[in-house]
Amino acid sequence: MFSISFITQYLNYLIMKKTFYLLFAVTFFFACNNEPNAGSEENTDQTDETTTDASTEMIEETIETSETINMSAEALWSNMSTLQGIENLIPEVISSSSVEGEGLGMKRTCTLADGSGDLQEEVTKLDPENMVVEVTVNSSPFPVSDYVNTMQIVKGEDENTCKMVWTSKYKCSKDVAPEVKESFTGVINLAYTNMNKMAMAIKE
Repeated sequence: MFSISFITQYLNYLIMKKTFYLLFAVTFFFACNNEPNAGSEENTDQTDETTTDASTEMIEETIETSETINMSAEALWSNMSTLQGIENLIPEVISSSSVEGEGLGMKRTCTLADGSGDLQEEVTKLDPENMVVEVTVNSSPFPVSDYVNTMQIVKGEDENTCKMVWTSKYKCSKDVAPEVKESFTGVINLAYTNMNKMAMAIKE
């Protein structure tokens, strides 16, 4: 799994790379402006521009996962719907958190364990009847935008199990999309694993 700090460092590298290409294109243009072979100069500028645009192309990504959790749907919902204690669920990723308000519109600030920054989140949908909560990430150190996580709990075949359905949607640069998806998917799977560990510890 790629770490959050790796993604941030990789994005910085891409920005530096883009800046280098732009400076090179401008310098080359003025140096060759009086040369007779203007057609070649124009083609070079177009090539550099195309390369730069490709490196910053934004795409929409969706991650859809589900996992059986060994606790009742009601118990899992009572914990998940309040946004409390995420640092206890995934301490490898979140070192601390604080929640303001209750219900729809509540906000949570999460401090990342690697020291790269904070997440500012807000509940933008809350449906207790269908056990659905939507959390929009308003700001983060991740190289993404329009980042929304939707979690739904579905009752299992017996009262001691349920299914967690987790959907993440966001936009990111095409160049970093594979690393971002792998990192986010890894965090989701870690959360599933730790949920079942906590459920087992409660039963014991």
